[in-house]
Amino acid sequence: FFFSSRRRHTRFLPVSWARRCVQETDLVQHTSGVDSRIKSMSENLSQSLNRFNENTESLQKRIEKLSQQQDQEKLKESRQFDVKEQIGYTQRMTEDCREKVKEMQENIENVALAISNLKTECDSE
Repeated sequence: FFFSSRRRHTRFLPVSWARRCVQETDLVQHTSGVDSRIKSMSENLSQSLNRFNENTESLQKRIEKLSQQQDQEKLKESRQFDVKEQIGYTQRMTEDCREKVKEMQENIENVALAISNLKTECDSE
């Protein structure tokens, strides 16, 4: 018969073996090329990773520096606020003292007037 299974297997066996050998050698050559590409890609990747780490460290240093500057500015602002608060307190105390001095001057004038009145009364008697 035309479709003899035995003949078909024996007929294609050497071709498939030769094809397999050729494919295996191609595969070895192909994998050696792939290995070199993988090595170069891993080197490129490690270089990129190193640059990324350097950039990350640089950014962290910048962030720390900016954070310190912000802390210094906040401290400066709080000190300025404290100074303004102290100035306001001093001004209020100064106004209170002036009012008390005025009151004391009025009291002194009243006492001096009372003393002069008493003197006049004593002199008239």
